[in-house]
Amino acid sequence: SGDVESVAFSPDGRSVLTGSLDNTARLWDVRSGREIHRFERHGDYLTYVAFSPDGLSILTGGDKTAGVWDVRSGREIRRFEGHSDAVTAVAVSPDARSVLTGSHDHTARLWDVSSGREIRRFEGHSDYVTCVAFSPDGRSVLTGSIDNTARLWDLSSGGEIRRFEGHSGTVTSVAFSPDGLSILTGGDKTAGVW
Repeated sequence: SGDVESVAFSPDGRSVLTGSLDNTARLWDVRSGREIHRFERHGDYLTYVAFSPDGLSILTGGDKTAGVWDVRSGREIRRFEGHSDAVTAVAVSPDARSVLTGSHDHTARLWDVSSGREIRRFEGHSDYVTCVAFSPDGRSVLTGSIDNTARLWDLSSGGEIRRFEGHSGTVTSVAFSPDGLSILTGGDKTAGVW
């Protein structure tokens, strides 16, 4: 009943996940268009979604929290709390052992899925973090921000490796190439390959 803010295909392509301002994430069957599961638990909104690489769980983000859910049962398995402002982006690591969240609090945070603990904080953006991504090898992460930059971070140390500057407005989306040698950024009516 609200705007759909994010979407994701399951790894097998049989289902799609939507995150909406109506405070739900919904899993849909691609062939029939039928709703399979509805995920509801965040406070004000639940808008950002991602699949785990094996397709057995999903990650949602909204208000100041993120959660991992079991796809089969629709039950929340783990909750990540600690951001001081809205969670605005989510990603699952290639090995599914950690998740990454971006927030209006100007940080991105790495969380351990098994314990729910914060492992690392990526700080340096001067405004909201709008998008996040893991490299294909899982050794670095990429963030984009309203501060018009994208930044590459070392996963193990939390240090900034490289800053990508050139957008004249908000970086609204980031992605790695499959080989991890290039990144793609989008925003301000342009997209850039770096």
